[in-house]
Amino acid sequence: MRDLEVEQPDLAEKIINVIESGNVMADEGAHEKALAAYNQAWNLLPDPKIEWTMISSWLVGCFYESFFQLEDFKSALHWASIELDIRESNIDVGPWMNLGKVYYELNDHDAAFNYFKKAFDFGKARVFKEEPKKYYEFFKSKNI
Repeated sequence: MRDLEVEQPDLAEKIINVIESGNVMADEGAHEKALAAYNQAWNLLPDPKIEWTMISSWLVGCFYESFFQLEDFKSALHWASIELDIRESNIDVGPWMNLGKVYYELNDHDAAFNYFKKAFDFGKARVFKEEPKKYYEFFKSKNI
């Protein structure tokens, strides 16, 4: 992975500002507007876009979250899959949880359980702590 803040600090600052403006919109519930900002930031990223360590991971997570909040689960799945592919640490259970949640919402309960299980095996019940209770209840019901 490469660090855009080291290689092109001015461009990195511009992209970070765009992402942060998108995050303000997302925090206000304006996810469609946030996605427009995230697209702008994505288009500014040099190719290959997923190689820019911090910025790529952050932006991919932002896309996932806004699509998930909009209940566009197929688009959320796309970004969650990328998030898993580019995660920087094997101890980061977030991508597994995101994939579990999106598969749950898409009614692919086998896939949801498998991703929740990966997260659970690493972090036990605490991986569900910040999540809606329905996900842990589902996992417990299947994890006999």
